[in-house]
Amino acid sequence: MKIFKRKNQKGGVDLIQLIAALVIIGIAAASATFSMYIGRGNLDHEWRKNRALEFARNEIEYWTAFTYQGQAGQGIPDNLRNQTLQHEEILDNRSPLSNDDLMCIVQREPVILNTILAGGANVESYLIKVNVIWDEPTTDQEQSAYRDTVKLHTYMIYAPSISGGTSQTPTGGEPN
Repeated sequence: MKIFKRKNQKGGVDLIQLIAALVIIGIAAASATFSMYIGRGNLDHEWRKNRALEFARNEIEYWTAFTYQGQAGQGIPDNLRNQTLQHEEILDNRSPLSNDDLMCIVQREPVILNTILAGGANVESYLIKVNVIWDEPTTDQEQSAYRDTVKLHTYMIYAPSISGGTSQTPTGGEPN
């Protein structure tokens, strides 16, 4: 039996190995691209949630400061305390070239006054609730957009009630 040896034969890649490698690379690239697309959408959603939380914190801080300062130390006026206030903000500037901004509604619910009897003194606390509501965009045709909400609630003790005073002003005088 005679074994044939080819002289000048060098290692290489044949056509089937090349096609198999290209198919494997294509499948890996397609799955990685899809994962990055889904990850980018989730990252955008989380960014909008954090931005909405920032709006809610700012609104809570505003109403807390307004309550502390009040109108000559009288807390929140009844006309502002008993109504829901809301305004729109730009949540996400999606495209600077078009008017495709994502808007949100910053909503403050009516402030609830609680009076607690602590050690024989009435302590006034306010419950302040803020909601930020927006329509989250999606590529799903059945669910064109869904409402997303960030809610932030806080209790605040009115400063004069801590020192034994009250936020109510006697007729013709300063707060106690």
